[in-house]
Amino acid sequence: QVINSGAATAPATVTRFEISDSSGGHWTVDQPTPSILANLSWNPVGLYLDLSTLPPGQYTLTVTVDATRVAGQSNMANDKITKTFTLAN
Repeated sequence: QVINSGAATAPATVTRFEISDSSGGHWTVDQPTPSILANLSWNPVGLYLDLSTLPPGQYTLTVTVDATRVAGQSNMANDKITKTFTLAN
């Protein structure tokens, strides 16, 4: 969920999903994000990341909202989240 907690409408931008592994593999998917009215949110419904071709192992997923930096926000500290996960056999 992408939340616009500002007082103005956020412009359309890109939400970036990056997956990396310990051997240097890196995959990126950019999802267009529509403009979001002030104090409302957007859910990336229908976004599908196919992980079925990845071998078992540990991966890192990083999600960055406003990846193209067009929103003109004063605080970008909360634009990125990173989580580690494991794919089993």
